[in-house]
Amino acid sequence: MTRTMFPTFVRKSIMRVVFVVMTVSMYTNASSKTYNTLVHAHVNNRSQQPHLVFVLVDDLGWNDIGLHDARIQTPTIDGLASEGVVLERHYVYRYCSPTRGAFLSGRFPHHDHQANPGPESAFGPNINMTILPAKLQSVGYRTAYRGKWHYGFSRPEYLPVSRGFEDAAGYLQGACDHLTEVAGCAVDSWISNSSYSGPDVRNNTGYDSFRHAQDMVEIIERQPTDPRPLFLYASLHVAHAPLEAPTNVIERYSNNSATSAWCMQKKTIAAMASVADNVTGQIVAALKSTPNWSIGSTTLPAPTTAMWDSSVLVFSSDNGGDSGCSSNYPLRGRKRSFFEGGCRVPAFIASPLLPPTRRGGRTETAFVHIADWYATFAYLAGVTQNPRDEGPGRFAVDGRNLWPYLSGSPTSAAQPPKFHNVSNMLVLGYNYSTLNFRKPGYGEPSGALIEITTGYKLIVGSQNSAVDLLNWDARDYPCGARSANGPDCIPHCLYNVVADPSEHDELSSATNMSAADRAAMQRLLEAYAAVGNEAGMPNMIDVFWNEQGTPYDPRADPVARSSGYWQPWILD
Repeated sequence: MTRTMFPTFVRKSIMRVVFVVMTVSMYTNASSKTYNTLVHAHVNNRSQQPHLVFVLVDDLGWNDIGLHDARIQTPTIDGLASEGVVLERHYVYRYCSPTRGAFLSGRFPHHDHQANPGPESAFGPNINMTILPAKLQSVGYRTAYRGKWHYGFSRPEYLPVSRGFEDAAGYLQGACDHLTEVAGCAVDSWISNSSYSGPDVRNNTGYDSFRHAQDMVEIIERQPTDPRPLFLYASLHVAHAPLEAPTNVIERYSNNSATSAWCMQKKTIAAMASVADNVTGQIVAALKSTPNWSIGSTTLPAPTTAMWDSSVLVFSSDNGGDSGCSSNYPLRGRKRSFFEGGCRVPAFIASPLLPPTRRGGRTETAFVHIADWYATFAYLAGVTQNPRDEGPGRFAVDGRNLWPYLSGSPTSAAQPPKFHNVSNMLVLGYNYSTLNFRKPGYGEPSGALIEITTGYKLIVGSQNSAVDLLNWDARDYPCGARSANGPDCIPHCLYNVVADPSEHDELSSATNMSAADRAAMQRLLEAYAAVGNEAGMPNMIDVFWNEQGTPYDPRADPVARSSGYWQPWILD
């Protein structure tokens, strides 16, 4: 595929960066004041609410980023991490859709959903939940999303615009072509805003991540005309299959002596990481160059600070690397497994609102889950009404407010607060079976949880070769090769991921199992059983199981074929 790396709108962003360099000194003094004003006031005044940006990259492996492998060209992402706080133990679900649900709902996946629905699935999330964009809208935010949705679209009420995003565009299912945006029998490209909701006919006009970047820059630059605080969800398509990247970006790796020997698959994944870096750079450059107008201030002289000075940006992958050339080294496993390589991902927070003593590339090793960002963003936005979204027909938010921990508030502990479940466990997943998909190697119920005070981790169910385990092979594992089968973990496996992050040593089968390991195994088995006995769990599991009870809804394809676009098809 041949594409120019920097289309017109990217070149404009380069010019914008020049402006940022010229004006950065103007913002420097203001930044130190902004922290005290915004954070210590608990942002209850709308003019002081921070802009919230979440960048979620798709299928980016632990080692597919310059932060962990200097050969990967991601200078913007690496620079932001070096200015912020690196989250060394940031956990997600083992594949796409439940991770997105956990972020948007603030729930562990077993309290939201654990399915990875295909294009014809009638799946839809629990609409009794108030998800993050709607919660932020309630306190005055403008809310926008670009990229991958994958959180249900069979009914109109599942669409982003129905869940709190007033400006939304992207593809609705799990994957599509990066250029044509075709997925199966139709185009998957949808847009909703105040004037239109329907197919986005801009498909096939270039690499989709660059078009989404252009949109996000324009959304940011609307601040002078719409000075509400902004929540931007940048749900990037890269580096998900199909593996496609601009030719001239791939050539960066072909022409580099450190990477020229890589096979084309690996070069393409690296190039897609570089695309993610470019898009993230455009977002940050726009935030740094756009004046920080606030409600009620548009009749006053132009602000002397930029939007970036009152922004919080979080970066994460949605799961571990997937294909035979994505690298999760030195973590074991990959996407679709509960090994660390499948659900522990590169992540960081960058913000001028963090105190200077709490940023600058600091690494935090506490256990963090992507569901925690719901509570954290709600806190920063000043949400005081039902912040855990408690009520009938839904589980309450599981995530914790991380801001006191990350910002080093004098009233915070050295660790984040406890999870709300009794055992203080990070529940990665619970007894979910994909048997209904009828795919070889799938079907055994599996789950996992971590005791965050000790690092002991229980995995239940097969983590078999259908997930193409990386194990702990070298980071340049041969393209297309399959590694040895992982342990079945039937009935369970036990690791300590603090002492043994690569999960070499399975503890429950040790000949001379220590007393500490035996006691930990008992605690985790009891906690895992307690998850299943939680009030409401059987009904919730039945709901998700029944939605996936058939491989697809036969009504979906005809609607897509007749219109040429994937769209809601259940309209009753």
